[in-house]
Amino acid sequence: MTESAAHFLTVLICTYNNADSLLITLSQLAAQQYDTKFLVEFLVVDNNSTDHTAAELSVFCRNNSQFTYIFEEKQGLSHARNTGVAKAQGRYVLFTDDDAELPPDWVRAYMETILLHRPVCCYSKISVLWQKSKPWWYCTAFRPHFVELDYGQILLNINDIDHEFFGKNFCVLRKEIIDQGGFDPRLGRIGTRLVAGEETVIYRRMIAQGKKLIYFPGAQVGHRLKDKEYTLSHI
Repeated sequence: MTESAAHFLTVLICTYNNADSLLITLSQLAAQQYDTKFLVEFLVVDNNSTDHTAAELSVFCRNNSQFTYIFEEKQGLSHARNTGVAKAQGRYVLFTDDDAELPPDWVRAYMETILLHRPVCCYSKISVLWQKSKPWWYCTAFRPHFVELDYGQILLNINDIDHEFFGKNFCVLRKEIIDQGGFDPRLGRIGTRLVAGEETVIYRRMIAQGKKLIYFPGAQVGHRLKDKEYTLSHI
């Protein structure tokens, strides 16, 4: 591995009213194992939460110096992400969510893939952690609604619009996000209102411009479901 000592990677996690799950994910981020000669920072953007997120985050970041707490008052995931990207020091920004289950080699797997292939964007698998029985109505057609992603066991160079990534597990050059004008605030989750498409826009623009995108299977994360996600009304 050859890279300057400048910040190599920013891990960015945006959160809204999910403090207990967030703390699980943060503890897994704090336990990441990677080559420490590469500078990694962890930014946590609180998108105007009204639960105990602020109190928990303040204590956690005080006890973990690599983590920075950022508050974004404008409601909406795209606003939170844009704020995080603006403050990021890393050449690449690695995104995940406050309900992600992260293995200890997650950051390292991304580092190794980036250094070997130099993509503009790379992303990996997402599996659902079924902590209750699957609902009777569940079928594979609902996989995108559960943020499941699996394009197989081999690395793929992506040049079509049929292999989209999801926000729980993807990494992009910071400059690419800035050059595209960031995430569209009209799209993305806004409070409890579920709106999608902010990642799709960036993905499809990169495909149209012939940028180098890679899917690789070696950095799989899990998705911890909320109780409401087991209900048909959620779908």
